[in-house]
Amino acid sequence: MTATIALPVLSCTGCGACCTHMATPPLFAAFFPPKGKKTPAFMRGTPDEAIVASMPGPIRRRVRAGFRDAWATNRSTFAVPCFAYDEKTRRCTIYEYRPTTCREFEIGGDGCLNNRRRERIP
Repeated sequence: MTATIALPVLSCTGCGACCTHMATPPLFAAFFPPKGKKTPAFMRGTPDEAIVASMPGPIRRRVRAGFRDAWATNRSTFAVPCFAYDEKTRRCTIYEYRPTTCREFEIGGDGCLNNRRRERIP
């Protein structure tokens, strides 16, 4: 009998399993504060506020449009990919400006492995 040993997951390259089922898109609150108000208090001084502030204008406009599209088409459910995820290349299109939740997601952790199993990615 041959035993199979699962190797640890060390890279996201070619995966994107965690990006394929998003709820409210990350950074949403930073782009759509309550009407007539600035960034919500809970976002002020956070790494995500700094990420949004550092985005060049064209990327900021594209991200904002992605949020608008997601909201308008009711894509804020758990069964849709993140609008910034390119399903063909299996890569994030705003990787340099990805939100904190994506930066802190543990590669090879329980959530990662569960997403990989769901997407049938070894």
